[in-house]
Amino acid sequence: MSVHVLLVGIDDYGDSAPRLHGCLRDIKAAAEYFEHHVPKDDLHQLCLVDGEATRAAVIDGFRDHLGRAWAGDTALFWFSGHGSQAPVPPELAATEPTGVMQTLVCADSRRDGVPDLCDKEVAVLIGEIVARGAHVVTVFDSCHSDGADREAGAGAGANEFGDQDVARLSVRWAPATDVPPSMSALLAELGMPTPTPMPMPTPASAPTSVLGGGARSAIGLGASPNYVALAACRRNQTAQEIQLADGRRGVFSLAVLKQLEGLGPSPTYRELMTGVRCYVENLVSHQTPVLFPIAEPVVDRAFLGGAARLPRSSMTMRCLRGVWEIDAGACHGIVAGPADDRTRVGVPGAGGDGADWSEAEVVQVWATKSLVRPLAGWRPDPGRQFQVVVTAVPQPPASVAVSAAPDADETARLLINALNAAGPGGGSSPYVRLAAFGTDAFDRTPDVVLSVPKPNVARILGAGGGELVNGAYVVTDAMSAAGVVADVEHIARWRGVKALENPSSRIAGAIRIEVSTVDPAGPRTDGASHGPLRTDQTGCIALEYAWDGSQWVPPEVFIALRNTSERQLYCVLLDMTDRFQSQLSLFPGDLVAPLHTAWAAEGSPIAFSLPPGADVVPGAEVADWLKVIVAEEPFNAAPFVLPRLGEPAPGRRDLAAGRLPAADWTTADWTTAVLPVVTRVPDTVE
Repeated sequence: MSVHVLLVGIDDYGDSAPRLHGCLRDIKAAAEYFEHHVPKDDLHQLCLVDGEATRAAVIDGFRDHLGRAWAGDTALFWFSGHGSQAPVPPELAATEPTGVMQTLVCADSRRDGVPDLCDKEVAVLIGEIVARGAHVVTVFDSCHSDGADREAGAGAGANEFGDQDVARLSVRWAPATDVPPSMSALLAELGMPTPTPMPMPTPASAPTSVLGGGARSAIGLGASPNYVALAACRRNQTAQEIQLADGRRGVFSLAVLKQLEGLGPSPTYRELMTGVRCYVENLVSHQTPVLFPIAEPVVDRAFLGGAARLPRSSMTMRCLRGVWEIDAGACHGIVAGPADDRTRVGVPGAGGDGADWSEAEVVQVWATKSLVRPLAGWRPDPGRQFQVVVTAVPQPPASVAVSAAPDADETARLLINALNAAGPGGGSSPYVRLAAFGTDAFDRTPDVVLSVPKPNVARILGAGGGELVNGAYVVTDAMSAAGVVADVEHIARWRGVKALENPSSRIAGAIRIEVSTVDPAGPRTDGASHGPLRTDQTGCIALEYAWDGSQWVPPEVFIALRNTSERQLYCVLLDMTDRFQSQLSLFPGDLVAPLHTAWAAEGSPIAFSLPPGADVVPGAEVADWLKVIVAEEPFNAAPFVLPRLGEPAPGRRDLAAGRLPAADWTTADWTTAVLPVVTRVPDTVE
């Protein structure tokens, strides 16, 4: 495997932007890391510093240097310098939920008509390499929005450097431009139409196109199985430099290289960025590193490529300035519970004392995170982060009854035992509880019934007696019974996410989900030109296949998230299917500007179709629920991801989702909205 590296560092911007002082040191340290850790014959490294790093040189570096990477190779682009913003050109408005583009300020940017290198152009350049089968990694140590100098404050005194080594912080930000760049000044590929609609994504057909064909990233690149981005901060934050004893350094670059050295051989991107975030946020304030695409398997590959190692969970516990927290809160369905019966999270064997599980209890729930307290003598290392799972909740939200025929008691006993041992460490499940048939502690029918009509056979039924899962399960031993219970837990989690709501939200209704039709003769990426469809009498958007004379063609639509409020809001759009799947690919998370419209799939058409393997015949139909989760601050969306029922997935114990009591959170507000969509094949050909 060849590793092609392009390192760009700019301190000296002349009079076009404020001078920086740590970028060249960042690039030198990164170059030394790759020289020491990648075999000489495999490493192909190019450094562009200060005046060498012109816009044209960076573009050529992508195409002529990184462009030599092919299938099986890795291409890495590292930028340390100023980041900025620019208004998005009208032609690209559908790709930007905030109305502005992020840009990299090159050495000659803003002189003699030379524009910054915008995120859309970087996406094109990366896409060209991804299309050849190479694995692509980007590291951006630059700002993504406005900011100002900040003192190190209380956070600096508690870090490894000591106060004497930490002076005033500076930020890598250049003022935003007021006028959008002309399309003629940008890469010509940005003006090319997108010819193919994006299908509703499935695990087997995740979107891979770069622009207008997939979920957007921090730099505008669609989710790809071969692309990972490591960014210094969120788009509304600044990337900071810090003064050390030997000179200034970028906090993010410093953290990445320290974690690479300290984590041992081949950490995954998720493991790397977990450590990086802990390091950065304990050192400075108002800078949160970002990993993209957080919910895709590619981030569980080893750094610079390699086999994936699936994580135990997508929920993380960390210590921030002496206080332990998890990155899941009220918007994820977390509740604290009473003092004697709190929600708990845990990790196997982390205490080092031989205990099977080390746990922490939730003591306070905020909108997007929760404060926790380690239990039973567990003293977790504050320099580490832990992938935790929910181990207990005050009252599992879903009740399950077992109904067995007289001659099927043994099979029923296997299922009951499996229910009682479904939790971490063989304890009770945090998602379902066993209830007597016909009633439960709240005097209502159970949510799920495990029907055992005869020995060794089980079915999963809803409260009304209908099958939730087509077909029967064969239950002969403890392992097969555990498989049935795992599917029941999966269904309970899916239902919990679907039902998640905040009854006391002040921003309820701020974001509207709108679905509009695609004109076959119109522009392929002009979602803004179509009015939204109205729901039918059942409250659903009804879509139909069309007969083209030889086959049924699935309907295509645009999906918009319209911010009707005067505040910036963070949105995640889930596609929840009737196969108990929950996906992030349409809009995996971004800020939406006040009174602005964001477009799923960057404004590309989205095809709604029957699931793979289903017969496209008259009368066939499928249901989807488009659920938007909205908060006043960014949040971890990975715990919402669920595969189709029966497919394996990491982190199967991330949520305690359901309807929440009023006001169990104290900081940012959050809300949800759901729009059902039914796609049907007409009974007759018209």
